[in-house]
Amino acid sequence: MQLLKVRGQFYEYLLECETLIHENLKTLIIETADIDERNFSQICALELPNLECLELWLGRQLDHSTFIMDRLTPILFGESFSKLAYLGLRSSEFSDLLAENIVQSPIIERLLVLDLSMGNLSNYGAEALLNCPAINQLHTLNISNNYVSESMVQRLLQLNCQVIAEPQDGEYGDRYSALHE
Repeated sequence: MQLLKVRGQFYEYLLECETLIHENLKTLIIETADIDERNFSQICALELPNLECLELWLGRQLDHSTFIMDRLTPILFGESFSKLAYLGLRSSEFSDLLAENIVQSPIIERLLVLDLSMGNLSNYGAEALLNCPAINQLHTLNISNNYVSESMVQRLLQLNCQVIAEPQDGEYGDRYSALHE
């Protein structure tokens, strides 16, 4: 098996995957409206030495941004999943913080695809991406379904990578991740 996609309500149920070790898994997708802290910790601690694609739908149960960044540190700094080429941190209510930390981490140098779609990324997070020279090394940057202004989208489209930015949900009003509509 090279692909594992899990879908469910992970704020109610524990994934119980803390001891998962898999030598051949290349793609892991956790698709949910809400990952709670227990499950998030387990996912980030998995032993998957050949994982190339990691997609996490974060949601709104992770209500402490420091916790999220602490748990992501092994991923962003290459201690976990050293072969990662695709990182999707989708449907996050901390998209600006994620963008800011990703561009300051070593993982940005080896990623081919960065997917921050379906969250609440604003011009602030988009500016962090824009100011990172390594973003131009990506094949694809996906920031669709966020809250980036049209003028910022136009600036991002000037990057040397494919930018997926449409649609955006506007600059005003309450901001929340897409799965909670």
